[in-house]
Amino acid sequence: MTTDNFLEALYAFNSICTKINDENKIKDSNDNIEYEILQFSQIAKNPNFIYKMVEFYNHNWTGNKDFMHIPDFITCMKNCLKYPIIIAHEKDCDELLGIATIKYFENDNQLVDPYFPEKNAKYFSITGILTKKDSFHKGVGKKIYEASIRSTYEYSKLYKDTRLMLVIDCRNYHSVNGLKAALKNIKKNGNVGLNHELIASIIGYYELRNKDNQELIEAPTIVIEINLNEETISHHHNEQIVMKFKKDKDKNLFLTVLKELKEWLGNINLQSVIEDSECGIVSFYSVKDTSKTRIDRISIMPDGTIVGNSRKMDDLSFMYKYNAILPLVYVEEKKLVLNRGK
Repeated sequence: MTTDNFLEALYAFNSICTKINDENKIKDSNDNIEYEILQFSQIAKNPNFIYKMVEFYNHNWTGNKDFMHIPDFITCMKNCLKYPIIIAHEKDCDELLGIATIKYFENDNQLVDPYFPEKNAKYFSITGILTKKDSFHKGVGKKIYEASIRSTYEYSKLYKDTRLMLVIDCRNYHSVNGLKAALKNIKKNGNVGLNHELIASIIGYYELRNKDNQELIEAPTIVIEINLNEETISHHHNEQIVMKFKKDKDKNLFLTVLKELKEWLGNINLQSVIEDSECGIVSFYSVKDTSKTRIDRISIMPDGTIVGNSRKMDDLSFMYKYNAILPLVYVEEKKLVLNRGK
């Protein structure tokens, strides 16, 4: 993403966060949550914020470790300088309530993302949505989903070929339900036009295998695309699909889950096999008929397949040695020079 595109994205994302804050004031006068783009937030003026960001991820996710890849210190620092980051916090307080990084990629002839190997795709990816554990503020994660989707939709008005996707462990019902709720709210409030909606569908899944022995390293991961071309609301309700996984202690968990996922998705096609040098071999399978894999028609029941794989918090004491090189990620919005209408 070029500097101009990055600034355009920050501007578009920030405008939506401002709208959401205004909408919340109208709906709930007692609401005390503010949604912002980190790079435009006063919070980002403190370079030590990156420490808080790393600590937030470390402390607030101790669920199944396959559901979220927790970014380390260096990754968080790079993300702050490259991608829009949506944060939620209490007003007049820098304590985080939620966060998400909206990454951007472009596939070309030289470099293809093995996890979304769509030819010449230019797309954002919603990653790392996390909310404060045991917070009394409810619905923050759903609202961050909504902000991410509406912001990308706003950006796509400038760049029509923009796409939006996310990857989710096939058993991660919390993330899927959060996405469904956000899309439902966007539809209900007419945020993409009255009588219109945005459709999200599973377009495929990938298998990540060890390059030496070809064994699955993790459970299959579904790839969801949110179509940014709004569609007229359909009142025809197709049959709901319940994706229920079952744990069999006598069989390999990942292989069992993979078999069940294939049965539910129906016709699939092996689209690519690409090595990720840091992780393993990625095999991407595309769904032939996405009309049957709309997220609003799918419910996931993980049963006992997610038990016993909880993440443990890391010792972060080492990261404070980076104090001398922390970058300033705050951007003065008034200084932006944007090439509008390119």
